[in-house]
Amino acid sequence: VVSDSCQLFARVRVARNAATGPRDLILANRGEYGESFILPGGFVVENPRPDCSGFSPTVGALFQKLEVTFNGSGFIAGESKVDFGAGINIDSTWCDSSGCELKTVVSVVPDAGCGLRTVTVRNNGPGGGAAMLPDAFSVVFPAPALSSVSPACAYRGQSLEITLSGANFVSGASLVSLLPGIRVDSLGVKSSSVLGAKITVAPDAVIGARTILVSNPAPGGGSARLPHVLNVENGAPSVGSVSPSFAPRGESTALTISGDNFYPGITSLDMGADIQIDSVRIESRSRLFAVVTPRSDAATE
Repeated sequence: VVSDSCQLFARVRVARNAATGPRDLILANRGEYGESFILPGGFVVENPRPDCSGFSPTVGALFQKLEVTFNGSGFIAGESKVDFGAGINIDSTWCDSSGCELKTVVSVVPDAGCGLRTVTVRNNGPGGGAAMLPDAFSVVFPAPALSSVSPACAYRGQSLEITLSGANFVSGASLVSLLPGIRVDSLGVKSSSVLGAKITVAPDAVIGARTILVSNPAPGGGSARLPHVLNVENGAPSVGSVSPSFAPRGESTALTISGDNFYPGITSLDMGADIQIDSVRIESRSRLFAVVTPRSDAATE
């Protein structure tokens, strides 16, 4: 629209895939005596500033890969970038032909800090700009999963390491419980799917199968159970030494027996028909005291 000889108004539409940068502006008058004028670089094509009205989903767990959809305007293919902050990797980004919907695939790394994140959608220059959504995305702990335990047997009084297999184990966050009668001494997450637990079974722990519970804390988190998978048993006794190693016929002698898997009320002592067992006292899993009296006609060796 020509306002007067010194002023002209024009409405133009810039294609979404138009190359950015300066353009020559050409003005021409029609007619036999018309002339043209070129203004080099008189017009510049720029990227718009994006506008974001919201996105979904707004929660992601450690280890998770998810697709996030943004709604708004001014999204440009190949130009619009998304940032969720440290610990969240952007795997791919694309937008629709209208520039009103932007999709991105993100991966939350295992050591990403849990909590709220500011999400930024940015268009590169020239022009461009950023739309920021403060505290709009939340990183949470995942719910763990359990599939197996090895070994599946432990003896009373034993200290050992068991290996749990599953998913979503988080170093410094995942906890293991095997109560009652089993203490968890330490935990080591070897990978997101393998967790090692050093445990001690109490000498008086109840015999039978235990349920293993693995839990991750809030935010998010949860727990997983494997019912009746770790069996507590009495270990087979073994003897390492007897002191003294002899006893006179017809006299009571106090013996100290060292070994393993001695249990109060469970372990008994038998030294043959011609040796009477007067008393047995279990001091610990590895030591017991006994008073014995060989018969006067007991065989000698």
